[in-house]
Amino acid sequence: MRTATIATILLAGLLGAGAGQAQLWRGPAAIEIEAKDQKRGPVSGGEVKLVCRGIEPADGPPPVTLDSKGRAVVGGLAEGKWHVEVSKENYMTFQADLDVRSDRKPKILTTLQLNVPHAVHMMDVLFYKGKAVPEAPAAVAAKPVPPAPEHRRPTPPPPPEPAPEPTVQTATQPALHIEPVTKPVVPREPPPAPVAPAAPPSPAAPPAPSMAPPPAPAPAPQPSAAPAPPSTVRRRSYEDRNCFECKPGESSLSVEAVVAPGAEGCGAGVRDLLAKSAGSPPAGCRVLRLALPAGARYTGYRYAVQEGTEELDCQAGKDCPGGGRWPLEPALAKSTSGTAITAAFEGNAAVTKERHAVFTVYYTAGTQ
Repeated sequence: MRTATIATILLAGLLGAGAGQAQLWRGPAAIEIEAKDQKRGPVSGGEVKLVCRGIEPADGPPPVTLDSKGRAVVGGLAEGKWHVEVSKENYMTFQADLDVRSDRKPKILTTLQLNVPHAVHMMDVLFYKGKAVPEAPAAVAAKPVPPAPEHRRPTPPPPPEPAPEPTVQTATQPALHIEPVTKPVVPREPPPAPVAPAAPPSPAAPPAPSMAPPPAPAPAPQPSAAPAPPSTVRRRSYEDRNCFECKPGESSLSVEAVVAPGAEGCGAGVRDLLAKSAGSPPAGCRVLRLALPAGARYTGYRYAVQEGTEELDCQAGKDCPGGGRWPLEPALAKSTSGTAITAAFEGNAAVTKERHAVFTVYYTAGTQ
């Protein structure tokens, strides 16, 4: 009888602990996802995965499927950072990091169109505040069977309180008082007044010299323009937890370039610029190059422009938000030394402000 009672209590505790662990990503928030293709039609049948970034290890609800209108509502989510991935066959995978709250529309932190094998289409994904969905009830722990009164163990007495540690008072040494010694001041006798010498006879005034005009100062040399600093390549990775859009085992390299306002673009020779390893593009064109580490395998890229502290996604061949565009897909060049990826960004006469272009590539360790 005692063995069965103890087993029942242990089983109930394990069920309660498992149910508590499964509820870490649950909460009062809900989001609605809507996916559209490039012709503004619904992307029905796509799969939506959500992962809560605020818990370790990352976890979330089971994947959901987009309905015939390309929509899905997921509720019972905890407030905080969430990673969303929308995928469908023949489409580039859309990834986003959101700040989800129960009282407002989700705030988009970052987005990414990941180029996957056999992808020929892109999708636009919108996020809305969803209607609250009741949370799934937590697993009910089995009610333990109370043991028979004759088998109850007496409650052990509480442990005695530890005796307070004696307080050791340290004697304070009185500060020494040192009186300053004043050195007596001995008055000095004033020095005798100097005797003024006799004034010499004044010499004859010399003739006034002719005033020649001063030579003109040489013009100061103009400072030469400082060369533009080289672009800095920024590396992030899933392992270092600073690349939220990276998949497990994936890393990224990013490089930036600035295009002046009102300058002409790359022109008709943009393909030649991407193929060459060197050259000077026009003033309104910037060529960005990234080299993958030896043995790395290229998995995708991202085009973006920076607006303040946010990066806005761009599509190849289309205008970016605020102006400027990436005219072509990136060009890959493989050799025995590794893989180099090149892209071009261009401005135009309609652009009235500097454009900060950001080019990112993704890769994993493995065969090129």
